[in-house]
Amino acid sequence: MSWRARLALVEKDGPTEQDRLTEKDSLAGQDRFQRILLWAVSLLFVMGSILAAPHGDFLNDAQAVPLFWRGMGLMGVGFVGSWLLRKMGWAWFWGVVIAPRIILLSMYPGDDIWRYLWEGHIQNLGFNPYLLAPDADVLIPLRFDWWGEINHSHLAGIYPPITQLGFRLLAAMSPSVLLFKSAFVAADLCICGLLSNRFGYRATLLYAWNPLIMYSFAGGGHYDSWFLLPLVVAWLAWEKKVGDGLADNGLSALRTPLSALAIGLSVGIKW
Repeated sequence: MSWRARLALVEKDGPTEQDRLTEKDSLAGQDRFQRILLWAVSLLFVMGSILAAPHGDFLNDAQAVPLFWRGMGLMGVGFVGSWLLRKMGWAWFWGVVIAPRIILLSMYPGDDIWRYLWEGHIQNLGFNPYLLAPDADVLIPLRFDWWGEINHSHLAGIYPPITQLGFRLLAAMSPSVLLFKSAFVAADLCICGLLSNRFGYRATLLYAWNPLIMYSFAGGGHYDSWFLLPLVVAWLAWEKKVGDGLADNGLSALRTPLSALAIGLSVGIKW
C-alpha cells in the first residue's frame, strides 16, 4: 500500500486510540496546572495582604515603605499570574476579592481619612468645615487624639457638599476609621459586582484583583470608590441603551437620564 493510501486510510478512520489518550492526558495536565495556578495566586494575594497590612504608616515609620512593598510585590505577582487563568468561578472570584480587603482594613490609613473623620464630626456639632480650618481655635476642645494626623490643618474643607454629607452621615454613627473604610470598600465591591455581571468573572479580575484597587480603598481609606461607582453605573446604563439599538421602549428611554444623573452624581462627589 502506498503512503498516499495509508494517509487516506488514517484520515478516514479519524484519530487513533493513542491520539485520544494523548489529547486526554494533555487536557488533564492543563486542568491540573490551572488548579495549581489558581491556588498559588490566591495564596499570594492573602500572604501579600497579611505582610503589607502592618506597614501603612508611611509618614512616621521609616521601614514602612519597603515592608509594604514586600507584601504588595507578592500581591502583584499573584495579579500577573491571574492573567493566565482560563476560567473563573464565582466562589474563587469573590473569595480573593473579599479576603485581602478584609485583611487590609486593619492597615494604618493614608492621611486623607483623618480629614474625612474630622469634617464629618464637626458638621454633626454644628460647625461648617468650609469656614473653619481644623486648627481653628474654636475647635480646639473637639480634637481627638488623632487630630495631629490631619493634613494641611490650616486649610478649610475642600471636599464637595455631597461628599461632606457622606462624611457627616458616617461620623454620626461613629468617627471611626474602620467604619469609613468599610463604606468605601462597600462601593468598591458594588463595582466588582457590576463589572462581573457585565463582563464575567475572568475579565473583571483586571479591576477586582488589582492590588492598587485593594490598597486604595481597604488599606489607604480613600473615598474615590464613591465617585467611581456612579461612573460605572452611567457607563453600563449608556452601553445598554446603545446595545438596545432603535428599540422604542420605556426602559431604553430611561437609560439616558439615568446615565446623566449618575455622571452628575460622580462629578458632584469628586469635584
